[in-house]
Amino acid sequence: MKATQNPSTVEVTPAVILRRAALYISRHGWTQGTYYADQTSPDGKSVQPNPTPPACAMGAIAIAAFGRRLPEDSFLLPEWADYKNAEDALLAHLDMLYPPTGDNDFPHPEIGEWNDQPDRTAEQVIDALTAAATEWDNAHNRQAVPA
Repeated sequence: MKATQNPSTVEVTPAVILRRAALYISRHGWTQGTYYADQTSPDGKSVQPNPTPPACAMGAIAIAAFGRRLPEDSFLLPEWADYKNAEDALLAHLDMLYPPTGDNDFPHPEIGEWNDQPDRTAEQVIDALTAAATEWDNAHNRQAVPA
């Protein structure tokens, strides 16, 4: 494609990031207790980085926003806003699922706490990411954009 042509582009909204995160987990797997589940070497001592490891909800959001694992300098990158906006959209969805009870300081579980609950499943995480994307689209009068 020549630089003078106008390629079709998709606006990166929180809904797009959340749908991509759900797709990532469905394709590459889900984990708990860590952002990414790396594999140990046969000797059991070293970690072999996997470019597409199973990821928790936040790890998948990071990969969807940054195109790679959460970078150490992530808050300095332009994609940081996309990452945080998707996180906020998922938190808003969790607020609806878990309304404040007055028993704690937080109106909802933190995403990591929610992801890591022993009875949580990958399907529940994928469903929550997808539902949060739909809610964001509806709240902003947007048509759903495929991941």
